[in-house]
Amino acid sequence: MSATLRLLVTTPLGEHVVEDVVYLRLDGPDGYRGVQPGHEPALTVVRPGALTVETVGDAPGESFLATEGGFAWIQAGEVRIVTRWAARAADLDQLLDQLRERFHRRAHVERDVRSQLQRYDAATRRALVGLQREVTR
Repeated sequence: MSATLRLLVTTPLGEHVVEDVVYLRLDGPDGYRGVQPGHEPALTVVRPGALTVETVGDAPGESFLATEGGFAWIQAGEVRIVTRWAARAADLDQLLDQLRERFHRRAHVERDVRSQLQRYDAATRRALVGLQREVTR
């Protein structure tokens, strides 16, 4: 049995985190779950939030990974997390900064989309009124 697990984090944009870890803590529907080498195979839901990752090798130590939730597939020697988005940081303050930046970007995009939808709605209403006038003539 290997002393590490291969961690793979997959998003729609591809694989973002691929490294060997000795411990992973994730938040599932039944609470926090620690995963170490030799863990029984499992498939579980990952709730949105921060995961704790302990690595060995070039940069040993604890780091953090934030996800929007997803699924974790735990196999012999490998943990694959599938999520819509993930961010990685060495400490929680850096992770919080990344989350704030993402929140502000999403808020800006949502404002733009909402404004565009309002313009489309107004244009559709004008077109319907014009069409109704043509029909009643």
